[in-house]
Amino acid sequence: MADLQMGLFASTTPDTPIQPAETRSFDEAAAHPPAPEDAEARKQAIDIERSILVQAPAGAGKTNLLTQRYLALLSEVEEPEQILAITFTKAATAEMRARIVGALEAAQRHPQPDTQDETSVLAHKALRHAEQRNWRLLEQTHRLDVQTIDSLCLRLAHSQPLLSRFGGALAPAENADTLYEQAARRTMAQLGRGHDSDLEEALELLLLLRDNNLHECERLLATLLRGRDAWLGVLPLGPAEDVNWDEVRERLQQPFQNSNRQTLEALAESFAHTPGLAHELVVMAGYAADNLEDSCEHRAALLAIRELPDLAQCSREQWLAIAWLLLTGDHAWRRQWTVNMGFPAAGKNPGKELREQHKQRIEECALSLQHNDSENPLLQPLLCQLRSLPATAYTTDQWQTLLAVFRVLRRAVAELRIIFAEANMVDFTEIAQAAEQVLKDESSMRGLLESERKQHILIDEFQDTSRAQYRLVAELLREWRHGDGRTVFLVGDPLQSIYSFRQAEVALFHETREHGLPCGEDRRHPCHTLQLTHNFRSHASLVEALNQRLARMFPPAPAKGGFSDTFVAAHAWPLQGFEDALEVHPIFVEKQRNEYAREGDADEDFAEDQAVNDASNRKSRREETEAVIRVLQQEQPRVEAALAAGASEYQVAVLVRSRPHLAEILPALRAASIPFRAVELEPLADQPEVHDMLMLLRALLHPADRVAWLSVLRAPWCALLMPDLHMLAGNDDVKLRRATIAELIETRSALLSEDGQQRVLRTGSVLATAQRDRLAGGSDLALAAWLEQTWMALGGSACVDANARENIEAFLRLLDTLAPSGMEVLRGDFALRLARLCAAPDATVSDRFGVQVMTMHKAKGLGFEVVLLPGLDRVTMSDPRALLAMLQRAQPGQKGESELLLAPIGSREEATSDPTYAWVMQQKATRDAEERRRLFYVACTRARKRLHLFALVQHSKGEIAVPRGTSLLAAAWPALGEEILEQWPRTRLQAHAPSRSWTRRNLSRLHPLLGCPSPQVLPTTRRCLHPPAQPQSRRKVCIAFPQTGRHAPPQPMSHGTAPPQTLRRNCSAAARARSPHARGAMPCMRCLSA
Repeated sequence: MADLQMGLFASTTPDTPIQPAETRSFDEAAAHPPAPEDAEARKQAIDIERSILVQAPAGAGKTNLLTQRYLALLSEVEEPEQILAITFTKAATAEMRARIVGALEAAQRHPQPDTQDETSVLAHKALRHAEQRNWRLLEQTHRLDVQTIDSLCLRLAHSQPLLSRFGGALAPAENADTLYEQAARRTMAQLGRGHDSDLEEALELLLLLRDNNLHECERLLATLLRGRDAWLGVLPLGPAEDVNWDEVRERLQQPFQNSNRQTLEALAESFAHTPGLAHELVVMAGYAADNLEDSCEHRAALLAIRELPDLAQCSREQWLAIAWLLLTGDHAWRRQWTVNMGFPAAGKNPGKELREQHKQRIEECALSLQHNDSENPLLQPLLCQLRSLPATAYTTDQWQTLLAVFRVLRRAVAELRIIFAEANMVDFTEIAQAAEQVLKDESSMRGLLESERKQHILIDEFQDTSRAQYRLVAELLREWRHGDGRTVFLVGDPLQSIYSFRQAEVALFHETREHGLPCGEDRRHPCHTLQLTHNFRSHASLVEALNQRLARMFPPAPAKGGFSDTFVAAHAWPLQGFEDALEVHPIFVEKQRNEYAREGDADEDFAEDQAVNDASNRKSRREETEAVIRVLQQEQPRVEAALAAGASEYQVAVLVRSRPHLAEILPALRAASIPFRAVELEPLADQPEVHDMLMLLRALLHPADRVAWLSVLRAPWCALLMPDLHMLAGNDDVKLRRATIAELIETRSALLSEDGQQRVLRTGSVLATAQRDRLAGGSDLALAAWLEQTWMALGGSACVDANARENIEAFLRLLDTLAPSGMEVLRGDFALRLARLCAAPDATVSDRFGVQVMTMHKAKGLGFEVVLLPGLDRVTMSDPRALLAMLQRAQPGQKGESELLLAPIGSREEATSDPTYAWVMQQKATRDAEERRRLFYVACTRARKRLHLFALVQHSKGEIAVPRGTSLLAAAWPALGEEILEQWPRTRLQAHAPSRSWTRRNLSRLHPLLGCPSPQVLPTTRRCLHPPAQPQSRRKVCIAFPQTGRHAPPQPMSHGTAPPQTLRRNCSAAARARSPHARGAMPCMRCLSA
């Protein structure tokens, strides 16, 4: 709809009388849209003389722009095959092809073009050109070369089967996890065979690192094979004798050296702005070194600083010593210096004035640096970054581990290719590698011909390109030369790059924007950049609301390495009618925190607090679900009204980050009788009809499987009641425990009710006949057909609807593929493959009206009238540690160059992660944090009219806890935090009393300090058993004394406003005093409540 609206903007001219935008409805304006403010940029995008990179926000009509560009090219090329349009999904390919063909068909039906519609004009021109050249496009639409990147790779690989090693019809597999696991098992099975001593040594080292955990080693290998697209072209996996390992080591260490050098240079530049402070710091470093013990690790570095002319000459160790001198262990500015830091107390000895002077000088120096944060805000972050930097070279153990991993991966890749040939299938990574090999091979003319043939290339969603796909495009441009009339047209939005788990790299978009597309060894094909800003999808009030919030989420400039992007505000028609276009629904949750927690406390104490938090979270999650249901119920009348009015669609989408986040919502939708369409969300194995089919198959294959037989008898086609089922199973008679259900049907069916006897005998007869026919060889049916025939004989088809029947057919197709003999069903591989399949969406719910439930990634490219985003506070499961921490990123300051960060996993015995490994993972975490912001942007921009955001927000002691970690709420907090705080009830800003268990526990910890027996706490009390005698508003922070009724310490303080540290300090001070009155004292509850 958004793209169709975009294509209509040219239909309005200044002479066309239209209703003022401020008074028009959304639907009226969609029919007569004004020209967008980026109309000039859109006009330039159709200029086929230039190569163009279009950066378009969500809803900007990218598909329509691609269609217009393709039609413009059709009117100029000699053959339609000279144009190649590449997309990343089958749906995008089908939509783009349909739009091109639809425009040509419309041009054929209407001989005269609509001069106000650019698409119509271009389509008529293209059709006339096609007729002149006798292309017969509408009869031979296959000549329109629009395809996915995977289908392009497959076509190239099949064109040269010997070169690509694709002999035979190898089918692409959507999910090849079982093949990766099988290759990993075969690789580890080489241990002890004696064929390759180097490989066996490498496998032994890998097992040693993982404490001889063979299963974990196989998992680590399978994970690397799944993502080999990222490392096949960069890791040295050739024969060991052909590799110069010294050069490889130096190349892999270079990124660490670059990062250290860049940080040190930045630090020196930061201090260059304050030369006086830099000189003072050098003096203070020398003074501290003179007073430190020889055992201090930083003393030598501080001594060396004194000999340097300035801080710019400092080494990494010397900068670390400066960081130690200025920052605390938690990276805050240091506020005090002790003798252990090289600054002894003044004391009374000679030199007192000098010691006081130096201590005052270091304090003033640190204060000056803190006050300069506004002028030099990068100093403290740089010092913190310095501490986490890795060493500039691999240790011997790290390098030996890397060599071992290289050898193991080389064998694993070879085993995987053998398994591909045996299974007659390949994954898409193998297809892409084969296509690149075909294009690179100079002995074959295929790559040259492909590059020569293609005159124009269009790529949709360019921000989702991986490095392997980027190299493939570069090979297609290998024979292109500047000024030869060939063009590329790239469309994308860096803020919608959310597929890093598929190796997509948004940095490639930035690289192309700055330097152009690579088209040879040292050549680049320049691209003119256009920025679109108009949003045709969303209502203006929603676009404005998102502009205000999203601008606070993204940095003002891209970060080094290209992992972040700036936000460009979008524009939309200035329409009215949707005042509450964006609503935030926070659910506030009180978090129990034990301020008296200390090392050595019993685990059950913390488990008790955790149980309280879990119960509170479950209750709050129910409140969030109820809020979601209320919004959906409010939208139901609008959906019905749109359907009755004949509207084309009115969809209400519930988008979540991952499937487990719907655990509470889907049952609640069913309970509220709200029909919904779940798109690839509900596991196929969890559907009752599929479970019944699986149990039926197990019962047929294994007569002794009592669970399967009992499930068959309880299934809808038999529906045996529980009393009859219990009687049939033996009625708790231990003597019948080993009897099969088939035997019990023969001996105990007479004990059942009359209805139960009929059901059991009929079901048993059908199963017995099916087994007898199968064993006798009287049935030549495949296993899936045999199962379906038995199910039909039982009457199963009468027990399911059309949606359930579709799920059963999916199960039978999987059975045909994986379990032709049937025994595979009893093994784990079949269960794993079944668990990866999703149930079909409810066929009774329209995909154009009503509630649609899907993940945020699945919703990319779609638009909905109303969007709900529940569970923004939820986090996804973190990936387990990988065998290699690896990240390929743009090299700062180098034109189009990239660098590979690589670190091996450490031993399990290490208490902390290897510093180099941890640093690489930290760089990946930075990239992932940027992608979470982009994912939130994508989810929000799916909405056309209304957007609802839901999240659980924790608070403790009257303060909102700023979300941390990997949740979308943490990523979006700069955009939503202020709004959430405004909704935080001010009445809750008072201190909260602790839970009963918390009170008991902390009293028991304090009473030994007071020298008294265990305090007596009533089961229901939350107050001191001996309250003060004067209960006014400003009470005394105290410890109550049962013997005298007196209170200490004497100073009054308001419990509602006193800082918690002060309350605890006063209470503890009185406890330490151990006065005569303190004997038998009990702490005041208000002090603990603080």
